[in-house]
Amino acid sequence: MMKKVEEVVGHGRREGLELHEGSDGLEEEVIEARVGRTAGPGIPWEERFEVERNYHGWRIDRYLAEKMHRASRAQAANIVKHGLWLDERWVTKQGATVRAAQVIRIPRLEFADPATPSLDEVRVLHDDGAAIVLNKPPGMLIHRTANESTRTVEAYVTRQWPADRVEAAHRLDRETAGCVACGRGFDAIRDLRMRFAESAAEKRYQAIVEDRQGRWQPGARATIDTPLGMMGTSVVTIKMDVGPLPCRTHVHCTERRGDFALLEVEIEQGRQHQIRAHLWLQGTPIVGDKLYALGDDFFLAWINAPGAPELVAQLPIRWHALACVGLRFEHAGGQVAVTAPTPAHMAEFWAALQP
Repeated sequence: MMKKVEEVVGHGRREGLELHEGSDGLEEEVIEARVGRTAGPGIPWEERFEVERNYHGWRIDRYLAEKMHRASRAQAANIVKHGLWLDERWVTKQGATVRAAQVIRIPRLEFADPATPSLDEVRVLHDDGAAIVLNKPPGMLIHRTANESTRTVEAYVTRQWPADRVEAAHRLDRETAGCVACGRGFDAIRDLRMRFAESAAEKRYQAIVEDRQGRWQPGARATIDTPLGMMGTSVVTIKMDVGPLPCRTHVHCTERRGDFALLEVEIEQGRQHQIRAHLWLQGTPIVGDKLYALGDDFFLAWINAPGAPELVAQLPIRWHALACVGLRFEHAGGQVAVTAPTPAHMAEFWAALQP
């Protein structure tokens, strides 16, 4: 956390908003199931599981709920209802049982942005056996969704450590690049998630913002303590605005170029979209933010047709200009401190600006 804070920015409540409390854990992918996609047919792929000996005799819906870490029993049953292959037999009854060494194959369609990075672009920054820190490229989801699965952090750790259970301990929005801490094994996963939930980790971000009014000058420091909550008036149900949830964002402006400012940011609490919403409320949205800088209509159009050329043409930068470039935390195995480089898309955008 920045030790020197020269200015505390007040709540600056915006009038006329009816806000309600929502979950802090939601990400942009939650609304993918709420809009009809018109971007053309999805890419077919097949999800595959080989039944281990210790699952012999389990109901197939229970087995899938166990193996698909974020799927509930009801969701697993719905997958079976739509049909899957159990060896060479087509199964639609969730009460079917599995035997050791049987192979389950689930037909899937993926509706991903064509520019979504490949798994080969993920980098391992730290691995001490219990804690792993990855450098996530911009545009990649951490968790799989109904519409996107093969190019996610979850897919990467499954490929990289097939014999281990490795899961992310916290979240980064799809377009936010940088450090993601993961635990290996149940104990490490639980320990790290608890530490991140209790704000015991220090995260340092870099952001480029639109700043035509000159709000951020080089050397300026500020703490934004506007409480956040769901914006009840937006058609995008995950959008944040002033609300009841306390949080603090510490900002240091390191450089300006034209109508843009380069910021170092650290946060407390880690509310949904905290940095993005706080900077937007200051009138300085993050460059390329499809929700807060470009607005609801653009965001919904993008969700409906991710990567559509006519939408890409309206963007100042392909992915929004926010990255987690530093992470420090303690766990049972000791202290971890890692840094990640400025993502290429941000470095190139900044280099192209006139000093």
